[in-house]
Amino acid sequence: MKSPSPLDTKQGNQQSFLHARQPAGWGAVSLSPITTSPSKRFTVLVVDDHPIVAQVIANACEERPSLEVLGFVTSGFEALERCRRSNPDVLVLDLGMPGIDGFEVGRQLNEAGPRRTRILVVSGYDSPETTLRCMRLGVEGLLQKTWPAEHIAAAVEAVAAGAQVFSTEQRRAVQPVLADIARRSRAANAISAFLTRRERDVLRLMVRGYTNRQVARELGIAERTVEGHLVGLYGKLGVRSRVKAANRAVELNLVDLSAAAPAETGAMA
Repeated sequence: MKSPSPLDTKQGNQQSFLHARQPAGWGAVSLSPITTSPSKRFTVLVVDDHPIVAQVIANACEERPSLEVLGFVTSGFEALERCRRSNPDVLVLDLGMPGIDGFEVGRQLNEAGPRRTRILVVSGYDSPETTLRCMRLGVEGLLQKTWPAEHIAAAVEAVAAGAQVFSTEQRRAVQPVLADIARRSRAANAISAFLTRRERDVLRLMVRGYTNRQVARELGIAERTVEGHLVGLYGKLGVRSRVKAANRAVELNLVDLSAAAPAETGAMA
């Protein structure tokens, strides 16, 4: 869920942004400018679908002697185009944008090859799941939009110099999420080891919404045989209904929903 932010209203949002307070746990981000060679400045591109927010961040970055702002854009499409053309040192990236969101921007930049541009996410989203997704994407930090602009600029400078700016609280908050993922992975491995190939086929089609008759037709087996496979699946998944079996399979990532359905063989299994 998107956290309430003073940036969500046009009235007074720039002043609220500039006078916001830095949360605890971020002492490593210093407001002191980094000393660099006059000939070496880090280039920065700001991406946010709120133009006023983007402008405020860009202006604050311009105040740092080591930063050169290439400008700001307000969509993921523009961000990808400018990154491919300008290859900035740091991309200040919002997550919640229409069209291509921040996660997709990061994914596409990663897929393009070794990423030179370092990414600092500045977003209104605040949850352990969001933090973990950012970490997995390989970004260098995640800040909230409620931060004062000068602190965001300092973080941009730190990221440009090679630092990561995830807080101690953020790193601690993802631990339960990681533990839950590990638990589900162990459960999935334990169940998967006992599923037959045919049970996997039946489970995958059931998750897609196929009826028993449709499953039987797709796999070329008898409908009664499908019912027998479902009984076995319920026992192995620890459930008592079709819906719960499907939910359990999705939760544990037991089926590949992108895979093509098995071809009909006409065999009676």
